[in-house]
Amino acid sequence: MSIPGEPAAGAGAALGRERTSAAHWPPEPEELDPGEGGREDRLRMLRRMRDVWNALNTAHRDQVRAQVEEARERQSEVHSYWDRHKITVQERWATRTGGRGQTMVADIPEVAAQWHPDTPARPEDVRATAHKRGEQSPYKWQCPLDRGPVPAREVNFAAHERMAWVCRMWAVDPETGGWYRAEHHFDAVIKERALQGDGCRVCAGYVIDDTNSLHTWFAEIAACRPVL
Repeated sequence: MSIPGEPAAGAGAALGRERTSAAHWPPEPEELDPGEGGREDRLRMLRRMRDVWNALNTAHRDQVRAQVEEARERQSEVHSYWDRHKITVQERWATRTGGRGQTMVADIPEVAAQWHPDTPARPEDVRATAHKRGEQSPYKWQCPLDRGPVPAREVNFAAHERMAWVCRMWAVDPETGGWYRAEHHFDAVIKERALQGDGCRVCAGYVIDDTNSLHTWFAEIAACRPVL
């Protein structure tokens, strides 16, 4: 049986695989019998590898769909909160007792509650109209929903940008029947992965690497291919 994290012998040994934490990989499948290494034996192992890939991608797709639904629910809750917040603040402003230049941030509790404790000034000392639209604010605020700042690397799950992805999967060494950890690298649109449930493009056969190439599995056939 192949040792997790160690390169397998044969065709897979030249792939230069890196050791990575086992927590990033699904459980290792049962080792296959390579037989005599003939065409039928390789076809059998190849079919088993594709079955494993399909099963893991299906499970991952179901998980992503559930997470997208949760994200949509959270997004809906956030939108509802800020819609209510906007109406409340507008009502507070319309019924204020002080003049336009006399109303302080502290006079609008819903806004004062978002005042960051690291801000040197106090909400009682800052006019509600101190920060004009388009100007850089000298004050710090905090989100009442405890979500904090959003890192620039995070994007919406419905974004149309194409990004690089990696699928951590098990692949079969056709010479030994042993499984080894492989990383499938491919590009895909965020929306297609999250909303449409598209899985790994290498597992699906749309992108070729050393785990599914003709040269890896049928070198004798690849050798017959004419050089153009």
